[in-house]
Amino acid sequence: MLKATYTFFLFLLLFYTLQASAQQIKVIGKVLQPDKQTPVAGAGVLVLKSRVATVTDIAGQFKLYAQQGDSLLVRAVGFKPLYYNIKQQPATELRLTIILQEDSVLLQEVQVNSMPSEDQIRKALRNMPEKPKMLVQRPGYIPGLEPPPPPPPPPPTILWNPVSYFSKEGKQKRKLKKLQSTEAAYHRQLELNRLKAAQEEAERQYNSFFKDSTSYR
Repeated sequence: MLKATYTFFLFLLLFYTLQASAQQIKVIGKVLQPDKQTPVAGAGVLVLKSRVATVTDIAGQFKLYAQQGDSLLVRAVGFKPLYYNIKQQPATELRLTIILQEDSVLLQEVQVNSMPSEDQIRKALRNMPEKPKMLVQRPGYIPGLEPPPPPPPPPPTILWNPVSYFSKEGKQKRKLKKLQSTEAAYHRQLELNRLKAAQEEAERQYNSFFKDSTSYR
């Protein structure tokens, strides 16, 4: 029983295979321009169902296999696409002559230049951002640096009194004077450091305007 079933399915498979191969035909064609003489080289020929495609040679000829009842799509640059339906027929080979019609769509002409035109150069120059003005290199000139403030006036002269010097009030005054002197020296050192840092930053910004990055000194 199993052997008979296997033989039956093998017979069905062979039958459908022979039927499918019988429906496939060989298509040989030629694609021409509207004058029916000039071949169209490089035209694409596509079988829509099987998605099999080919391209015509320099003589406009092509060759492929398709099923009966299928459709061909022929396309070429500058021509309208054309559809051709393969009708049911007992023949195993089909010869076609396909005439394409020119397409009325006009392509815009584009000019490619290796060098920009004068109008493009002027437009690019107008759109460029303005560069900061270059400072003139002058010896001894430091931009943005203000002169240091004048020194504070000297304290008033106080006559020395031996009695008040060794008293408790005199000791406190001396201690306060020492603290004030230390604080003043500290603030003077901070001011000198600030002026020095400002001078170095001004020199760096000033020298950055020059190509050789040399100092103005």
